Amino acid sequence: MSPLVYRSLSVLAVLVSIAIAVSFEFSHLPETKQILADINENPPRRIEPLPEFESVPPVVFPRIRDPFRQSNAEAEGRDSNAYGDSLKRATSTVRLAPEDLSLLGLAADHALIKLPDGAVYQVKQNDALWNGEITVQAISNSGVTLRFSSGEVSTLNKISFE
Repeated sequence: MSPLVYRSLSVLAVLVSIAIAVSFEFSHLPETKQILADINENPPRRIEPLPEFESVPPVVFPRIRDPFRQSNAEAEGRDSNAYGDSLKRATSTVRLAPEDLSLLGLAADHALIKLPDGAVYQVKQNDALWNGEITVQAISNSGVTLRFSSGEVSTLNKISFE
């Protein structure tokens, strides 16, 4: 076929598409007129204004630092936390022994360890617990190897369900 025939067929297809679209649009014209007549017969009602908004005074939480500003401790290069240094002082005075810890579970390269204060931590190799007093040296299918700040190395291999 020649390009002229293709062009003629494409023009014919476009004209047929337009004719179908126009006839479809006019077929719904009576329904559209009825909807407009219903709207004109029943004008919209007045919408009541919203009630007056009562403002609530802002709540000020003490001892929570602004996350967008550097704290004095961070500026000086010291370690800080959102609860102040009291938590660090309380935990650093207590020395832990391997029997104080419980192994709750092992999964691939992570483990769940419960400390005597009841806190459960998900740890991986080289993580530090109890403010650096305990370091996770290795995690394997047989257990978790921990190094204490005293230099003692211990392996937790019995899973506890406490």
